[in-house]
Amino acid sequence: MPARESRTELPSTQAEAIDRARSGAPSGWRIVAERQTAGRGRLDHAWASPPGGLYLS
Repeated sequence: MPARESRTELPSTQAEAIDRARSGAPSGWRIVAERQTAGRGRLDHAWASPPGGLYLS
């Protein structure tokens, strides 16, 4: 598995990172997306993630 993955779109980089960590991703692995469709911020607030931004976990 690469140390970094890039995606055009994901529901949430945080959710993807948690799933990968539970599946044994190596230390330092990270995910980058150009757009999130269900990004979440602190206290589970919706996080606006329009296309063209940089979102990572």
